[in-house]
Amino acid sequence: MNHVLLQGDVRVAPVLREIDGASAVSFDIVAPTAAGKTVAIPVLWPVSKVPEWLVEGATVAVSGEVYRRFFFANGQRNSLVDVTASDVVKATPAKLRRTIDSHIERVAS
Repeated sequence: MNHVLLQGDVRVAPVLREIDGASAVSFDIVAPTAAGKTVAIPVLWPVSKVPEWLVEGATVAVSGEVYRRFFFANGQRNSLVDVTASDVVKATPAKLRRTIDSHIERVAS
């Protein structure tokens, strides 16, 4: 099963872009690791506009899948790994609880 649930802070202002002919919002979140360090995690969310609440510094919860993309740049084949989000919510206690419950249901089924 490929499903991930993350909580962190949006690192820089999200950008609306076109990926494979479809609109998507890309942004990084910064989240703590178990070792006490922080890591920036790239997120790609297939929606047609950036929600007003999704701004630099916002705390969010992201539910989705880890995905490896391949692309060509400067004549070289490259790849990157990101989280393709199925859901992104502003991290309020109630929304976090619903996101966690939904995540548990997906993993359990």
